[in-house]
Amino acid sequence: QTCALPIYLEGLLHYMVTFNTAQRRMSLQVQLEIMRRPLIDEIEAAAKIKVFRDTIDIEATGKTQKPKDQFAASDIAVAAEAFITNNAQASQKEIAEDLLEKDSGYMSTGVDVGDIADVVNMLRRVAQDIHPLMLLVYADEPGKKFYFSGGGTFLTGFTAACGYVRNRNNMKMLDGALEKLISLLKQQNEDPLSLDEYQELIKNITSSRGKMLRRLVYDTFLRFFLGTTTRLEWTDAYRSLSLT
Repeated sequence: QTCALPIYLEGLLHYMVTFNTAQRRMSLQVQLEIMRRPLIDEIEAAAKIKVFRDTIDIEATGKTQKPKDQFAASDIAVAAEAFITNNAQASQKEIAEDLLEKDSGYMSTGVDVGDIADVVNMLRRVAQDIHPLMLLVYADEPGKKFYFSGGGTFLTGFTAACGYVRNRNNMKMLDGALEKLISLLKQQNEDPLSLDEYQELIKNITSSRGKMLRRLVYDTFLRFFLGTTTRLEWTDAYRSLSLT
């Protein structure tokens, strides 16, 4: 009988998410939080990331929106998937649909131990090294300093680029690439990541906007990580995208 509760709970969660039968219909973010909770819990604890959960924190704090400097649980889940698969087009919808079709259940992380360790290492660097520097360097520019904690297309494209370096080479190479980015942020420069250039460019993207933005972030960071460029060359990456 001691094993019955996890099995019953797992079945109940699957039923609720599949048929969305709660009194208040679940958002996609909440569905993903439920289905990826063990993985999110593991990352939060090991990487020491302050994660905001719609399923818990909205009721506990009374806040209806995530604080901008915190990482959303659903964004962490998408970032992990983008990193492991080095797929810049990973999305909440596709991940949720894929999990619903699987029989592995929601009570395990569903990710290899080695992959989890690498995801934790990468997200720890983002949350503890890169994100604080962004808050410092772009302190007076709220439109720029929350790009990583804001999740969405930027974080997904970035973590997918990290995943490419790790999958194509190894974690040592990725650590070196992240050190390059940290050094760039520490330069005496008002806009070390050239985000003015990025923001001007994305005004031109209207068709398949989400897909193109993720690809632009992915390509730009990847070129920088691999040494093709010495800074984030957003315009060059955009031109390449325009030709494909």
